[in-house]
Amino acid sequence: SRSIAVVVPGLAARLARTIGFAHQYWLLRKRRGLGLVVPVDPVSDLFNLMPFPVGELFQQSPTRVAEEMTGTSRFTLKQEKPWWWNFFVARQFSHGRAFLVGDCAHSWPPFGGLGGNTAYADAFNLSWKLAAACRGEASQALLNSYDIER
Repeated sequence: SRSIAVVVPGLAARLARTIGFAHQYWLLRKRRGLGLVVPVDPVSDLFNLMPFPVGELFQQSPTRVAEEMTGTSRFTLKQEKPWWWNFFVARQFSHGRAFLVGDCAHSWPPFGGLGGNTAYADAFNLSWKLAAACRGEASQALLNSYDIER
């Protein structure tokens, strides 16, 4: 897939006014394609556009994709980069005294907060168990449960 960063003056306010504020907007265009419009910094109107590799939209130039996805030709193209749908999950989250948490344990596509949310859950799950074990209030069995639960 591709990621196109653009600054679109007034887009954050227009989206908030017409659709409501969201952390991502799905764009579906019949026969043209689909993708995500992600506000990176709504204050400065910086957006990440991610057309999916289906339909005509994905094949267009970055400028044409930005025009199609934002509905305007008034924008500044900041960068375009490819990215790949990668889903990796470790086979094991712990071994002895070593624990995997966050991106070293699993990775997700670069949108939607999925990686962040699971990383926070990993840290929360492991932190209270480690604290209890360090205080002598829990056995190794509790620490072993981290691998099973994650």
